[in-house]
Amino acid sequence: MDCGRTSRMRPLPSRSFAALLVLLVCLLIRPVSAVLIPFDNCLPDSYRNFNPLPLQWNPVYIDARFDTENPDHSLQIIVWGNVAGSYRDVTLPPPNDPLWVDPNYTDGKILDFTRQGNKVTTLASKVNVLTYEPFSNVSSFCDYSLVNGSCPLSPVFNNTTIAIPYGNLPSVNLTANMGSSYAFASLAATLQIIYGDELATHIGCASATVTPDLGGIHGLLRYLPLVVLLFVGFATMFASVFSPWGSTDIFHWTANYGRDADLLRLVTPGFGDCLQYIQFVALTGGLTLNYPGFYQPVVSQVSWSALMFNESFVSKSPGWQSIQDGIYVTNGSYGLHRYAQMVGMADVEDIWAGTMVWVCVIVAALFVLIQIGFFCRWVLRFISDTPEEDLRAKNIPFSVGNVVRVVFNYLLLPIVALSTFQLVVASQSRDFAVALAVITLLILVCFAAWLLYLIFRTRPRAVLFDDLPTVLLYGPLYNTYSDEAAAFALIPVTLTFIRGIAIGAVQPVGIVQIVLLAICEVIHVLTLHAFRPFQSPTSMNAYHTLFSVLRFTTVMLMVAFVPQMGVTEGPKGWIGYTILLIHACVLVLGFFLNALITIIEVTARLLGAGGDDTRGLTRGGLSKIFGMRQLQRRTSRRGHGPSRASQLSTTGMLDADETSKTGYVMRGGRLRSESAGSGFLLRSQQRSSSALDSIDPYTGQARNLDSGSNFTPTTPGEVSTFSFLPSPAAATRPPAAVTVESADPYYRPPRRRGDTLNGSSTSLPHRASVADSRRYSQAGAHLGDAVADLEAQLSRGPTPAPQAINLTPRADYSTREVDFYYGVRGPALNSEGVGRKLRTGPADPTKPMATAAGWFRTMFGGKSKEKGKGFEVVRSSRMPPAMRAAADAEYDAEPPPEGIPVAMGVLRNGPIENSEFG
Repeated sequence: MDCGRTSRMRPLPSRSFAALLVLLVCLLIRPVSAVLIPFDNCLPDSYRNFNPLPLQWNPVYIDARFDTENPDHSLQIIVWGNVAGSYRDVTLPPPNDPLWVDPNYTDGKILDFTRQGNKVTTLASKVNVLTYEPFSNVSSFCDYSLVNGSCPLSPVFNNTTIAIPYGNLPSVNLTANMGSSYAFASLAATLQIIYGDELATHIGCASATVTPDLGGIHGLLRYLPLVVLLFVGFATMFASVFSPWGSTDIFHWTANYGRDADLLRLVTPGFGDCLQYIQFVALTGGLTLNYPGFYQPVVSQVSWSALMFNESFVSKSPGWQSIQDGIYVTNGSYGLHRYAQMVGMADVEDIWAGTMVWVCVIVAALFVLIQIGFFCRWVLRFISDTPEEDLRAKNIPFSVGNVVRVVFNYLLLPIVALSTFQLVVASQSRDFAVALAVITLLILVCFAAWLLYLIFRTRPRAVLFDDLPTVLLYGPLYNTYSDEAAAFALIPVTLTFIRGIAIGAVQPVGIVQIVLLAICEVIHVLTLHAFRPFQSPTSMNAYHTLFSVLRFTTVMLMVAFVPQMGVTEGPKGWIGYTILLIHACVLVLGFFLNALITIIEVTARLLGAGGDDTRGLTRGGLSKIFGMRQLQRRTSRRGHGPSRASQLSTTGMLDADETSKTGYVMRGGRLRSESAGSGFLLRSQQRSSSALDSIDPYTGQARNLDSGSNFTPTTPGEVSTFSFLPSPAAATRPPAAVTVESADPYYRPPRRRGDTLNGSSTSLPHRASVADSRRYSQAGAHLGDAVADLEAQLSRGPTPAPQAINLTPRADYSTREVDFYYGVRGPALNSEGVGRKLRTGPADPTKPMATAAGWFRTMFGGKSKEKGKGFEVVRSSRMPPAMRAAADAEYDAEPPPEGIPVAMGVLRNGPIENSEFG
């Protein structure tokens, strides 16, 4: 009994366990499903629209699925469709007529075997990757391909069945084992139904593009541009701080204060240029075009540059799953909407709101960090008992200036593009979002107009570059341009607005978007060559021209993606790869490699490379440091720096080292910007002349522009009546017309008498005579060597030689008293320097650029004087406060000696506080 009972009771728990196991297996198994994808009916329009309507198969829905896990990587495509038309020109019965279910009635139905052609209706399917065909198959349409139907196949007239196709409409399938993941590629599937008549008529055709998941590649595509951007930012900061022309003062290196040409060469193209290019790549992937299947998934990986993330701040929707069943799926009317779905945003009202939230977060975080920095700076000064500094004068300009930098240099394009797109989809968005978008655009336009108006109307332009609060506040818009081209800041801001409008506001028409973007690049190139806003050593004119040309090329290649062009998936794929290759080359070669070279150069200079025994630091790039001449030259094993030759004075050695950076350095380490044409004078610490024009008939050679030695009677770098030895730079000059014997290096000729203005040298024994003044801006410096040497040779004879030739330089009437008041001036127009040449100056109406840029300057520059006025003297503005304070601290309050003009006293004692000079 027990055994029998036991035997009858054991099956019960086994059945329960089996049922539970089946339930668990059903829960764990993922159902095989597919997603709807867009498709094209590839039958010719002439056949589909012919009257009477010919027999055809119209695709209604297409589902696809790609297996990314199994090694076979099977592709499955299901095409649901319906029958329309008739093979013969007959009148078809109404939908409810019993003839449609009669197998003997064949009109309006697809037959398996036709009597006319004695052939079987066939389904031809293929899959292409670019122009390569990895799969193709031909099978019987009725016997092996048709699902949920049988031949003769009649139409389905139930609208409910058509709206819910699964299991109701007839369908055909394509199943293929691809054998590869095909990441970073698109699969173009085509299914054609060939009727069995004599002509083999194509009665059905459907094509669809399937884009498999990028898989592990998406991380590389997302973070590699970010690494390039961060590397460029690091290189920019590294060069700004540690280069020989840089500064550790955060207020200086963040604003390019001083604007040394070599420093600008190192920091450009910088972080902002790289970010703007990545934003261009990202947002041009959101145009309303028929991109290749892989293009939008690839460029959507850099959506972080436009602050587009998978967040929903308005609709609170769960988001859009862009990857379904192993393929990318979108469903939107506009290109930006499909692009946002690739990112993960389902609703259009979340696009603009999400970006603006992140913009506000960045601005607020930046402002808080700046205030924390100023507070820490104040605490350190308080603890170290450092003299107080008015940080308020820098706090507001620095804080607001960084906000201007973030909004106008970094994020202007995405803000404008998405704000204007919010107006396009206003009917699908909430009212407050549309209103805020309009307010945002108005604020940007008004603030940009006010800033640019301020830049245009500021006179003199040197204030924009020399006044530190002004540079901190508005400098991010123009601090890489030259003085005369500060107004060029209008061009990039205006073009960015137009690009944003083209990307966002013109979404309904893709071809117009391409045209506007191409026009922007053409205007950019033309204005760059008309204004040439960047200094020549920076090569930024060439850089931006190249970037504009490449952007123009990529935009014009996108013409193939216009739906009306009808380009197939294969050629579009090759064009898409070409565009991405161009963008990759720009990021790697234009930004990453340039940043790497910058870091190498700065590191090499920190380790002592680029030094010269006589000229100090060598300017230029790596070719000037590690060129063939530099590598072949044998250098001394002594430490780097100026020569310690015995004929150099201590002051000369120290000044040669100090001025090797070639800049006018004010007290406190402030490097004076080379504004306008003043670069030549600013490369020396003192003027060798205390008079407006040289009055000494024995004027020697010009002072070496790269030397910073003080003017003393015994300094070899200054050829005067007290020293006739030529400078080391004279060895590189061509021989003079008059050749004399080389003097004994230890010989010093006696002082000439009767050549001073006051006739006596006892009143100021510690100063050089006024007659020893020299003008290094005069032409004919080479002739001065011969005169000085001839003078020294003839002074040995018992009888002075008559002055048969008047070698006195002509007066330079380009010298102004205001130049001495400010302590700066540029070379004359007839000088041999590289700074200014005839027919190239800003005031020369016959220069080559005058005709090209005349109408630009007329439009943007305004008028300098009223009509009807003739000659007019324009007084310069006062010296900037920073220069005035430095000048007051540098010069002594000693009155000028008798006989010295007032302007000469300015040279000796600093600025004169008088309104008549300001």
